[in-house]
Amino acid sequence: MTLEEAVYTVDWIERLYWRKKDDEARKDLIKLWAVIFVDYEAEVVKYAVTQFIKHDRNGYPPMPGQVMGEIEKLEDELSFTNRILKQNGRKKTTLAHIVRSKLKDEHRRYLPKGEGYD
Repeated sequence: MTLEEAVYTVDWIERLYWRKKDDEARKDLIKLWAVIFVDYEAEVVKYAVTQFIKHDRNGYPPMPGQVMGEIEKLEDELSFTNRILKQNGRKKTTLAHIVRSKLKDEHRRYLPKGEGYD
């Protein structure tokens, strides 16, 4: 995740939870997210945030550790998938590919036929 992608992610979370921070706190939060998630693609982080929000019952914005927990679930799935692919002599996949596949399935489920990923 780049600094620009972290700005987008933090803005997105703030809009979802109607919270505004002063400029200095917001800049610090953006830098923190960029540092914590530097090794992950933005779409993976955004998907993890979405999964956390989807299952959260408390209504608070996700903290980086909670998002990392969702990413770890994806990494477990990735590890399992890659073992199966290797057994079948196929090429490994990535976290981003798994996320795109999950999003594609969700879009198929919720969007009318002919829209989205058909």
